[in-house]
Amino acid sequence: DRLASARVVIVSDHGEEFMDHGRFEHGYTTYQEVLGVPLIVRGVGIPAGLRLDTPVSLVDLMPTILAWAGLPAPAGIDGFDLTSLFHGEVPPRFNERFLFGEASAGLGWLDGPSRGMMPIYRSVRRGRHKLVLRSDQEGGELYDLASDPGEKTDLSAARPEILATLSAEMEARYRDFRLDGEDQNRVELDPEEAEKLRALGYIDP
Repeated sequence: DRLASARVVIVSDHGEEFMDHGRFEHGYTTYQEVLGVPLIVRGVGIPAGLRLDTPVSLVDLMPTILAWAGLPAPAGIDGFDLTSLFHGEVPPRFNERFLFGEASAGLGWLDGPSRGMMPIYRSVRRGRHKLVLRSDQEGGELYDLASDPGEKTDLSAARPEILATLSAEMEARYRDFRLDGEDQNRVELDPEEAEKLRALGYIDP
């Protein structure tokens, strides 16, 4: 039986907003109702009933699956192998790294008569603290996700040292960012790939 020796991963690409922070659907903000998706793993070597609160990311899935297959992960990737977490070990790197969130919907409002109607949201998290930035506001919103998972209390004024650390990391990430893109970043889709994306609603008919 293949299932007896398999590992199964269930995950979502995004959550949904129901006016938690003034928006519906997804793709508009980077609050936890959008970023906080389920990650369920079952199979060989995975303890039954284990629940973890260590921050992980979708970028961790590739190195984890490669490790299960006995294959090395490519050098320079952002993700970590999650295997140690399943055995009760939490290496410091999991709480020391920076996790980024980006909402793309606002990019569609940059030009034309609708310019400025939808702010662009970005976020960066390290451990329990998360900074949310909006293109229409100065500074940012700082949250402690351990004590405030709903992101209701902005701590930016109360914790300036954490705000400065997260802000500096976000500034470094976007220092060379260009909205107009570059030729080497463009992706050419073949007809089959384009049709699959069209069927999912990601490309207009």
